[in-house]
Amino acid sequence: MSQSQASTMGAFEMEDHPLASIFPMMGDEELAELSESIRSNGQLQPIVLHEGKILDGRNRHRACLMAGVTPTFVDYPGTDALEFVVANNLNRRHLSPSQLAWVASNIETMRHGGDRKSNQNANLRLDVTRSHAAEMFKVSKRSVASAAIVRDFGAPDLQQALAKGDIAVSTAAELALLPKHEQSEVIAWDEKRILRKAAEIRAAKREALRIANQAKARITAPRVDGEYDVIVVDPPWPMKRIERDVAPNQVAELEYPTMELEQIRDIDIPAADDCHLWLWTTHKFLPDALRILENWGFHYVNLFTWFKTGGFQPFGLPQYNTEFAVYGRKGAPKFVDTKNFFVGFKGARGAHSEKPTEFYETIKRVTDGRRLDMFARRSITGFDAWGNEAPSQA
Repeated sequence: MSQSQASTMGAFEMEDHPLASIFPMMGDEELAELSESIRSNGQLQPIVLHEGKILDGRNRHRACLMAGVTPTFVDYPGTDALEFVVANNLNRRHLSPSQLAWVASNIETMRHGGDRKSNQNANLRLDVTRSHAAEMFKVSKRSVASAAIVRDFGAPDLQQALAKGDIAVSTAAELALLPKHEQSEVIAWDEKRILRKAAEIRAAKREALRIANQAKARITAPRVDGEYDVIVVDPPWPMKRIERDVAPNQVAELEYPTMELEQIRDIDIPAADDCHLWLWTTHKFLPDALRILENWGFHYVNLFTWFKTGGFQPFGLPQYNTEFAVYGRKGAPKFVDTKNFFVGFKGARGAHSEKPTEFYETIKRVTDGRRLDMFARRSITGFDAWGNEAPSQA
């Protein structure tokens, strides 16, 4: 670079507006071509400023500096800077669907006042949801979610590769599952190798966690003395965590030991001759719970449904915002109160797998006798606790 070019760059270096930054910059080759065009033909379009920063024309600005040409500027006269930036770049740039998904994810970030990790664009807030961003760029909401994985968990070179269009957004999201140093190592691989490597990493994590959980499960839960008139059972069903876009580095196994269906079926239930029993279960294991209840020597009576404040939503299915307590009886137990006693109830969510306080309060009100909470996650007044996770009774 000549001395005059360096002087020109120093005189006209300017900050990019955050809205301009949602679109990727040109590659080095394209930028060099634009610089040569400006050197030969001059700057044909002015650079647009907004709030003292470059809103449109970042590439032209850099190309002018590279060419040693003094850039020309105009102020943005409109009222919708986001629409201006989007319209200009979509008309001018030929971006792939994966690049557009990346841009959409960047706009979505600004909805909450900037990047949560780097505090980038902290003073800029846009009322743009993921659905709105996807519609704006004519891409799927799922592809924007994949781009968000790369945005939040990808190494810088992976983010740059997606922004430049060198990698598909779905493949980039899979690659973002790997540790960042491994992302950099495999970014140049072909798509099939990347996907295979990501699957291998997740499988290894699942196996390590499975082995650890097996060791935990061998710990014998404390036994209880005597029999109980009221029993609540919340077994660790053999479920796997749903792998979600919001937490891509998690593995599918849970961090606590689970039991196979045969192990749950073979639990020795310390039930009195006349006993109420509630068996907590999920949508997936409801059929199994009904069979297990019968195997324990109880006959099914009805289903209690907990309406939760939220829940996970599988792709293409409704949100699972309910859980169930299958109620069964052994002998002829009686309720001591049936007023305001409903099979459907609402209750606040607590820590993972904790059942609502409202449920336990109701059970205490409508029953008497000895009560047992099997696989207890916390201490509940009026219930004895049993299980690996049971709080100390000392």
